Amino acid sequence: MKRISVGLMWIILPMILIFSLLGYQTAGAKQADNSIPQYAHPEALASTDWLQTHLEDKNIRIVDCIVPFWKPDSYYKGHIPGAVSLDVIGQLSDPKGKVPGLILPSSQFEILMGKIGINNDKMVVVYDTFRGKFAAKLWWALMYYGHQNVKILNGGLKRWKAEGRKLETESFVPSPTNFKATVQPSFIADIEDVKHAIERDDIYIVDALNEHHHFGRRPAHPTLAPAGHIPTAIHIWALSNINLETGLFLSPDKLKENWSQLKARPQDKVITYCGAGHYGAFDLFALYQLGYKQISLYDGSWYEWISDKKRPIATE
Repeated sequence: MKRISVGLMWIILPMILIFSLLGYQTAGAKQADNSIPQYAHPEALASTDWLQTHLEDKNIRIVDCIVPFWKPDSYYKGHIPGAVSLDVIGQLSDPKGKVPGLILPSSQFEILMGKIGINNDKMVVVYDTFRGKFAAKLWWALMYYGHQNVKILNGGLKRWKAEGRKLETESFVPSPTNFKATVQPSFIADIEDVKHAIERDDIYIVDALNEHHHFGRRPAHPTLAPAGHIPTAIHIWALSNINLETGLFLSPDKLKENWSQLKARPQDKVITYCGAGHYGAFDLFALYQLGYKQISLYDGSWYEWISDKKRPIATE
């Protein structure tokens, strides 16, 4: 019996070792799966499939973020069923602001949201015909005023059209409602915050305009002259956050790679800007998806920075 037991032991022990190693490898595989990059806030990015199945949901307000001076009739040429239109430059901007593009004061923002049928209980889905870079300003504005239940449509109207989905041409006018703003001060940066950031090594500034503007070659728009960037700012072009062929937001791993030059840790402060806060809001959305905790938009952006010729401009 002893000989048999010893023999069995020589058979059993290697089997135990093999199963242990297999178990270790399986655990390692699970750990590797868990390490695959994910969006920090996947709920903030709506797919066209998801929106298609929720078109009849009465608790959702879809907003077509139009830019009339570029595409004046885009809404009436075809929009997603049930979408209201909002001029993200003309209607969202403070008409009394010291520079163009500054966000509406809270009281006026409340009136505007109520007018287009958004209350504090509505889920909001925003989109545009510009791959999201203008819709992101409304996403930011809602977040700034305390409404986190908001999504950007991945791929925007171009993706919706490319997939052959239904469009409407008649204007949709929702019943007015009430919206109550709750300001989130950490979500916005003013010029003093930017000046402070320039002097600090642990606060980062990101320019979302194109590289020609950033490096002083030519302004992104004639009204944004002179070209250049705020000192210490790094360059992450707003549209580098999407696949230019499909219009879809970059996958989590590609997005992380796109932002690899930003050396900030997730807990560090990061300020984004552009010309008037639209592209900057799109970069902010990318940071939000990457899991950065202290992010803010310099709403005054380049318009405010160049309003005083004494402020320094970098081109390298």
